[in-house]
Amino acid sequence: MPRKPGSSTISSIRKCACRAFLPDAREDLTRSGGECSASLHSTAQSLCPSQMRSTVAAMLFVVNGLIGVGLGPVLVGELSDVFAAHFHGDGLRPALMIVTALGLWGALHLYLATRTLQRDLERARHFHSLP
Repeated sequence: MPRKPGSSTISSIRKCACRAFLPDAREDLTRSGGECSASLHSTAQSLCPSQMRSTVAAMLFVVNGLIGVGLGPVLVGELSDVFAAHFHGDGLRPALMIVTALGLWGALHLYLATRTLQRDLERARHFHSLP
């Protein structure tokens, strides 16, 4: 049976999203972050018109940089300071747990987005073929 276009991308994104929920695989998730990022970026490139690909790539990198690299450590630090008074100086542990929960929330939505991805890819392919 022939595979549908985009099925490997969908399975790769689903695998990355599911790994976030498996306790034994979380360590692997940090090592395979490039695999997840590559799947997401290639999917975004497939869904947008060719004249917008550089803009979409730039937006993905800026948002990832601002939220992941810029806001993430600041949020962990602020939460750690807030929780330090409540947990007798050990505020870093609950702060990291909350930020990890936010990542799990994102992984859940990533998994849910794959439900319509095949249809979106077909729609984008049809749109790109129009004159």
